[in-house]
Amino acid sequence: MLGVPSSPPSIARLREVCQPPALVRRRSAEHWAGRLYMRRLSLHVTRRVLALPITPNGWTVMMIVAGVAGAVALAVPGVATAVIAALAVQVYLLLDCVDGEVARWRRTTSAAGVYLDRLGHYTVEAALLIGLGVRVDGGPPDFAGGTTLGLVAAVLVLLSKAETDLVTVARSSS
Repeated sequence: MLGVPSSPPSIARLREVCQPPALVRRRSAEHWAGRLYMRRLSLHVTRRVLALPITPNGWTVMMIVAGVAGAVALAVPGVATAVIAALAVQVYLLLDCVDGEVARWRRTTSAAGVYLDRLGHYTVEAALLIGLGVRVDGGPPDFAGGTTLGLVAAVLVLLSKAETDLVTVARSSS
């Protein structure tokens, strides 16, 4: 195990270990923001947090909290809450990169970590759509057509994600 270094590793070494080409090229497993800019930013954050005693799953939990906080902020009308929601989603995306990079650096990847990460994505992506629907309706407690559309969109996203996972399960079971 590479463990917690006495001095932070170089960005080049982190990129080699934490962002191997096979990972970065997987279009189906990478959010467009990760490909566009977040992977370049995340290595700098990962480099700094490696010395902290937070497990990769701990970073994943923080990722989920940031994403759900963004969804809650999105549901409340106003410019300030829209900005807070956008910032929270950026933190969510950043931590989504950091958790895996910390796990790959420490060589502590696990099925439980993958499960928690996917559960986090399912939860946050559905919550964001619901939050957007509530926002369209004017925020709590006014729930009408926008909220219904948000809920329907959330269910469709969850079904799409489940279908994708079921293909992987079917392939590994055959």
